[in-house]
Amino acid sequence: MAIVWLNGRYLPEREARIPVSDPVVRWGVGAFEVVRGYRSVPFRLGDHLARLARSARQLGIDRNIPDLR
Repeated sequence: MAIVWLNGRYLPEREARIPVSDPVVRWGVGAFEVVRGYRSVPFRLGDHLARLARSARQLGIDRNIPDLR
């Protein structure tokens, strides 16, 4: 069974629901970061996560983003 992070909590994938009022659904907005890895270790992961969080905030999709640093 797959576990997903949604709205500030982990839950089984089959229970994950996104409301139609969510900006991702309404306007098709999204953010992503590419992380380089060396020998299976992410390079400067904290920097990537900070940029991803900043992008999400700028797009208005920042609800329940955990502090990952």
